[in-house]
Amino acid sequence: MADPPHRDPSRIAHAELDVFADYGSFFVQDDTARPDPDRAFLKGLMNDLVAADDGVLGVGTARRMTLPVVLDVRAEAPGDDLGGWDHVTESGLRVASGRILVSKFDYRPAVPRTAVPSGDYTARVYAKGFDTISEDRVQGEDLYRVVLWPGPVREPWVLKRYAHLPMPG
Repeated sequence: MADPPHRDPSRIAHAELDVFADYGSFFVQDDTARPDPDRAFLKGLMNDLVAADDGVLGVGTARRMTLPVVLDVRAEAPGDDLGGWDHVTESGLRVASGRILVSKFDYRPAVPRTAVPSGDYTARVYAKGFDTISEDRVQGEDLYRVVLWPGPVREPWVLKRYAHLPMPG
């Protein structure tokens, strides 16, 4: 569900989504991008829970289920408070189409698109609830927050690492 932008003048767009994390990951991508992940991309998803390619940001997840994802596009960088989050990564995303799609190889018209100004964005992905994940990785209270703001498209890196990566299963 989208929040009206007038409530927060620094917010460009906001969406609360339920995203199927196929193979333990999902993509935040330009609507026209069609990723074909290579070995290095997949290794980044498994080991660091982050990977990037032109127009695509890959987010690794603790479960392979439908997960809550908050997409928050801001006019400026968020604060640096990483407390309360298990794992935090940073990277970037080039959005040429002016639409962001959060999915995993699902481009049907029914999948929500979020309108944003075209351009380059720095991206920070926050994840929490990893200690609530069941051994079979089916049940859990994990949450993913993706914050984008206008800025350089950076190489993926980990700001705060969850101690038990990569996760088995």
